[in-house]
Amino acid sequence: MTPWTLRLSPRQQEALAQLQREITPATPPATDDEVTLALLDAWIAGVLSSQGQVAARSVRYLLEQQVETTPRSTASRMVDAVVTVILPVRGADDDWPNGQAAVVIDHCLANNYRVHQEGPDEFGWVRWPIDCAPDGTKPARLATNGEVVELSFPGGYAWAEFGYNADDSAVALAHQLRLLNAYAATSTQEVLARRSFGRRRRELHLSDGTRLWRGGGSRPYLPI
Repeated sequence: MTPWTLRLSPRQQEALAQLQREITPATPPATDDEVTLALLDAWIAGVLSSQGQVAARSVRYLLEQQVETTPRSTASRMVDAVVTVILPVRGADDDWPNGQAAVVIDHCLANNYRVHQEGPDEFGWVRWPIDCAPDGTKPARLATNGEVVELSFPGGYAWAEFGYNADDSAVALAHQLRLLNAYAATSTQEVLARRSFGRRRRELHLSDGTRLWRGGGSRPYLPI
């Protein structure tokens, strides 16, 4: 199942910002190449302004532009570069899906969580729907593309960790699995939290002190 949105890592966002600095859109754009560059500039700006959140339909639009641009043109080169950032091409010997899948499944079985595996999907993400309670009242979803490891819960709550090599990715996954255990604990609850200014905000308070709200959160980082 393809997600509605993809989350980009800080490294990917910085790479997009660098590519955007290389684009000099014409004003007004006249040729097909100039139009494509102007649209690409706006596309990157939208992703960066959303803190690396990009809709799946927006990625599909980018892939359509990749097919439609004139081969070997400036626009084609730039679109190819952006696609490479968004959907990294991995080597045939890269075994991260199997390695991470084994860790996730073993962890869930050891804690009596029900787990299923989905993917990789069209964007290269692998996902695990997880039931932390036997009656299905504590569902969660863990997802990774090997660099971003995202854990999400009902109500729009989510937390992401990032790893840019095998060791970093393993640590990121370990953080997320510990967060999953905190979510499964009986003391975890959704609350209507007071704020210094404005309305109360609905938050998910996990047993380890993590607080999540839509679009953000805070959590303690204890040694793995």
